[in-house]
Amino acid sequence: RPTKNKYIKNYDFSCTLNDSRAVQVTMTSVIGHLMVYDFPPEYQNWQQVSPLTLFDAPTEKQVIRNTSMDKVIPTSFVQKGIEAVRDNIAKEARNAEQIMIWTDCDREGENIGSEIVDVCRGANSRIKVSRAKFSAIISQQIRHAWHSPVDLDYRQSNAVDARAELDLRIGAAFTRFQTLGLRTLFSELNNKVISY
Repeated sequence: RPTKNKYIKNYDFSCTLNDSRAVQVTMTSVIGHLMVYDFPPEYQNWQQVSPLTLFDAPTEKQVIRNTSMDKVIPTSFVQKGIEAVRDNIAKEARNAEQIMIWTDCDREGENIGSEIVDVCRGANSRIKVSRAKFSAIISQQIRHAWHSPVDLDYRQSNAVDARAELDLRIGAAFTRFQTLGLRTLFSELNNKVISY
């Protein structure tokens, strides 16, 4: 089935679980992270907020929207891409009993999986969660992963969150220090951001 994102499709099929129970499955996908760390609005003004305060300022992990990453990802991509992916995940989760995460089996995959779970639980708080563990996309491993699901590793996901928060704090603080400091020395930099 098509979705609002032209690159994401929903595939519906029947199969059996370990207990020989016949189930209806919808397989869909994501295109990376669904969420991003950012500072609350009161910390966004470069002229009023000292870069030093960013090391202690509160952060929020929020669903990527067309305004969150507009300097990194073109607005049209975020708006039509990630928001549509998030909406598709939430829509499919509303009537689902269970979700099985099939993201890459590394830290980023665990973190993306936890973001998917957050979106699903926002739409259906009773949804059960499992995780497929595999190291190659071959029939034997796919079948084994389907019949032997595990729990998401939230420790790995939390490690990615810690790194992302540090990246935000350090990157934002030093980018503001550099940009504001160099603008006072070089007028040609007045409309430029000097990224750390």
